[in-house]
Amino acid sequence: MTKPGIGEFLAYFEPHAAPLKGKAAMDPPPEQWGYSWGARGQIATEEILRAQAKLFDPKAPDAYFERTKRWLGRPIFDCNGLAEAFYALKTGEKLDSTAKGNYKSWCTKKSAAAADEKLPALPQMPGVALFRGENSARIGHVGFLLCRYGDGPLDWHVLECKGADYGLVISKLCEGKWTHWGLMEKLFDYGAEEPAPLGTLRVRGGSVHLRPEPSTEKLPLATVHEGDEFPFLGSVPGWHRLLWKGKAVYISAKYAAPVKVAGDA
Repeated sequence: MTKPGIGEFLAYFEPHAAPLKGKAAMDPPPEQWGYSWGARGQIATEEILRAQAKLFDPKAPDAYFERTKRWLGRPIFDCNGLAEAFYALKTGEKLDSTAKGNYKSWCTKKSAAAADEKLPALPQMPGVALFRGENSARIGHVGFLLCRYGDGPLDWHVLECKGADYGLVISKLCEGKWTHWGLMEKLFDYGAEEPAPLGTLRVRGGSVHLRPEPSTEKLPLATVHEGDEFPFLGSVPGWHRLLWKGKAVYISAKYAAPVKVAGDA
């Protein structure tokens, strides 16, 4: 079975997401799609919303219905329902999981189990799944990198179905308290993982280690030397990302610097 492309997934939902500016009005923009717990793209009716409210909040279903009724007549999803609904649309295969299950079972490459809002080694590419939780066993929300708005490693917009009060929105990565990331390659085709190099990186230290992650905790992969140059892929705090033997690896920013960057005169 051919997996749908991650670019198709983002392009399908982006036109129906509103910029996050607080809670949605009770009459959201007509193009915006909504949220209800457990939803997988069905059109919201009062019957459907009340049934889901009883499942989500059995002690106060009327209060939850009042929050979700702004989405009447629109397609509705929950956070992980976005990926599941699109996958079913493209393949005919129905899935039923949770954000925690997405991270555990659907992501091949992923961040460590410990929560870290700095998101070390975050791949700089659209469609990377983002997760929120105290640790990997307590993940409760998922979103997706959408597009850049700056040059920093966390300068990304995020596509997410945020909750009953917000619906499908475009938020900022740095404001979302995201703690984990993963490539959801069991569902989507990401194509070439690495983007085109941004320029050239030159080593400025005598003998410097290359590492698989931006951390000295991992054993080095190789040693490079002053004057060596490599394709430059970007930076995270304290580290530069480069291409070495076809792999994205890291070098301390103390011992290397970009010397040619795309767009320089």
